[in-house]
Amino acid sequence: MKIFKLLFIVFMALVLTTSCREEATFKPQDPQPNGPAATVTQVTGNTALLKWDKATERDVAYSVWLNGKEIHTNLKETEIMLEGLNPGHKYTGKILAVDSEGYILVIPIGGFGLTYFGAIDWETNLGGNGEDYGQSVVQDPGGGYWVAGSTWEDPEGGGLMDWMIARLDDSGNLVSDALFGGAGFDHAYQIEQTAGGGYIVGGNSEPPGGGADDVDSWIIRLGSTGKMVWDTQLDGLEADYFRSITQSVDGGYLVAAEFITETMRITNPNRVVKLDANGNQQWQVSLSGKIRSIIATPDKGSVVAGNTVAPEGDPWNTDVWVVKLNAAGNPQWNTILGGSGSDYAYDIFQTSDGGYIAAGSSNSADGDVGGNNGGNDYWIIKLDAVGNLEWETNLGGSNSDVARSVIEHSDGRYVVVGSSSSFNGDVGGNHGGSDYWIVRLDAAGNLLHEHNLGGSGTDRARSVIEAHDGGYVIAGESYSSDGDVGGNNGSSDYWVVKLTSIGN
Repeated sequence: MKIFKLLFIVFMALVLTTSCREEATFKPQDPQPNGPAATVTQVTGNTALLKWDKATERDVAYSVWLNGKEIHTNLKETEIMLEGLNPGHKYTGKILAVDSEGYILVIPIGGFGLTYFGAIDWETNLGGNGEDYGQSVVQDPGGGYWVAGSTWEDPEGGGLMDWMIARLDDSGNLVSDALFGGAGFDHAYQIEQTAGGGYIVGGNSEPPGGGADDVDSWIIRLGSTGKMVWDTQLDGLEADYFRSITQSVDGGYLVAAEFITETMRITNPNRVVKLDANGNQQWQVSLSGKIRSIIATPDKGSVVAGNTVAPEGDPWNTDVWVVKLNAAGNPQWNTILGGSGSDYAYDIFQTSDGGYIAAGSSNSADGDVGGNNGGNDYWIIKLDAVGNLEWETNLGGSNSDVARSVIEHSDGRYVVVGSSSSFNGDVGGNHGGSDYWIVRLDAAGNLLHEHNLGGSGTDRARSVIEAHDGGYVIAGESYSSDGDVGGNNGSSDYWVVKLTSIGN
């Protein structure tokens, strides 16, 4: 009888031991409220580092369970890299700590999901039943964002175009909007935060019945709540098209504009105008290229980027053109880069190493341009502090791809946005027409991630900034009402998209 009892005990022990590996029948001790905890930190798009507190001073072995499956067993360390995870999927699980006597402690793994480059936190479309064009976005230091562009709410009824400045909260909800303009066509192209609070907005103003020679650059200074503090128009010329604005180190402003007169349409077509803090003009300098972007530099100077003027008889032969100006507007160095085709820089950003990164487009495949995928490609160039080329890269597919905005993220990576109508090459897909195309590069210009956003219509990204939480906010216009785009009020809308942050 004793032998039978002993055999029975051994049999039951084997059954219990086997059942410990089956999730369906396993009943471990409940987790303790103040017991060991686990943390998950995303590393890449499909990997994460799982770390947990030591369960006990005794010798234990750990097993890791995710979504009801045991994925690691007999671990002695208190951390492990989780690989092959699916971005966008949700995971829950636990860590089982088992000692030599079979004592079990449960360490819960809270629910988590991996973000991926291009994952949308929120998106919103703004506008009326006419044409609305989002052009530029900045952060509000108190939370939320400001977006500048133009609106034509009733084109069929003869209404003309005004600036529309919209304020969003951190979730993309519209807090307020304001219109600025007269009876003609008024377009806002850029908004920048100013030192001490408030915003500076630049664009164009055209009177009713006016033509190309009647356009003036129009600058508005807004307070922190969006109310106008002052406004000014650049003077002294027949026509003056706004191109870019930046606040100078002394608290004033530097405005880049392209001017047209009856006698001067090719030579020195652009100028930089210095305004004081109240919008009064202090000086101006004419330059021989077309300025697309201007940024202030810490030495009280500035850097402008754009393209050279095409020679007569060869209208498509342009190169990227970057010029450093001193505090008085005098050129210090000049860099021209490109190939035999059309090469443009639309935006420039000063990098943390003291150099510059510029983004635009190129259809060249020779000279300074390393290649071409077809049509226009994104062309991104990195310069050192005195304008020497450090690296360049072209990205795109067989159709047209044009970069409009570039930033250096606080993680040291570069993010570039624009529009793409390609669906091959470096471009992972296309929703129809053109999409927002977002690319992320490492410090050497290598492509890390790319993502396209949009619907079946035409969607163009114009501006990108780093968000409060390390993600990205992108502004532009959209003619779509499907795909990633939540709706459409008629014709084109402002389309503002918040993307999640991502690890290395």
